[in-house]
Amino acid sequence: MNNLSINIDDLKITFKNNNSHTIESYMVKLENNDFKVIYTSDIGTTNFQDLINFCKNADLIICESSFLKSHNSNSKIHLTAYDASILAKKSSAKKLLLTHFWPEENKLNYLKEAICNFENTEVAEENKSLILKI
Repeated sequence: MNNLSINIDDLKITFKNNNSHTIESYMVKLENNDFKVIYTSDIGTTNFQDLINFCKNADLIICESSFLKSHNSNSKIHLTAYDASILAKKSSAKKLLLTHFWPEENKLNYLKEAICNFENTEVAEENKSLILKI
């Protein structure tokens, strides 16, 4: 399965294989007339343009950012916070929520790296709530 969409009332849910991880991994898009939310799952830069297209004009991108540029990981299956910020900027997203951090790393380092490209960035916190539309 590469793409699958299902509709529940006015909500469309789309699953897309990101084809850039060592295991099968899917991005998820939730959209209706009021909002568009993207969850990237584990993803790398292998199919970055496809990822940008999938995230186009999202109200919120929930994006894994496993690494920082300073980690020098050269990972093809995970993004840096910098990569996530480039994704948000190039896809014209409204907000970026970073997830999937190294537990030893201070989350503020992820935020600092991302906001240099995309100001409307936050880091995920346990029990954190976000309001998409009022």
